[in-house]
Amino acid sequence: MGTDVVPIGNHTIKFSDRGFHEIADEIIERLRSVRYNAYSQEINFNYQYEDEYYSFQEDTCIYIIGKDYNDQLFRIEEFKVRYCIGFRYHHWCVPSTQEAVEARNRWRMYLGQVERALGGDRVIYLADNAHHLEKFAELEIPFPEIEAELLNTYGLPCVSLEEAYEKGYAQGGYQGGYFIDYFH
Repeated sequence: MGTDVVPIGNHTIKFSDRGFHEIADEIIERLRSVRYNAYSQEINFNYQYEDEYYSFQEDTCIYIIGKDYNDQLFRIEEFKVRYCIGFRYHHWCVPSTQEAVEARNRWRMYLGQVERALGGDRVIYLADNAHHLEKFAELEIPFPEIEAELLNTYGLPCVSLEEAYEKGYAQGGYQGGYFIDYFH
C-alpha cells in the first residue's frame, strides 16, 4: 500500500441556493476549454448522475468523470476541488526519469487549466495513507482555511515539490514540507 498525492484546489462555483443540475451544468460548461495535452486532446467531461448510491443533498459535492472512460477525475465540494490523478506522492514530487518529469508537467498543465476554468488559481499537493499531510486532505473546511492550517502548523510553503518531499522525509522526522502550485 503506497501513498498517493492528493491535490486540493480552490474554485469560484457558487453552491448556495442552487440545485444539482444547475451547478453541474455550469461546471461542465466551464470545462469545455480544458485540454489534456499539447495535442489539444479534448476531454469529454460529464458528471455522475444521482442514484441510490450518490445524492447531492447528502454528499454535498459533484463528481466529475471522463465521459469516455468513467474514471472519477475530481470532486467539487462547496469550497474546494479534490483531484484524483493516480500518482504516488514520491513519484509526483521526485520523478525518477525524464519521462516521469514530462508526465508530471503534463498533469500540472492540465490541473492549471481546470483550476482556471473553475475560477481557481492554485493547488496544494497533499497526501493520503497515514502521511503527515493526510489530515489536511481530509479536512471538511474551505480551501483558505486548509492553507491557514498548513501555515500555522508548518510555516511557509516550500518553493518546489522536491523541497516539500525532502522536508517531508528528512532524517529525524517530518519537518513540514508542503507545496502550493500557482502554475507559473
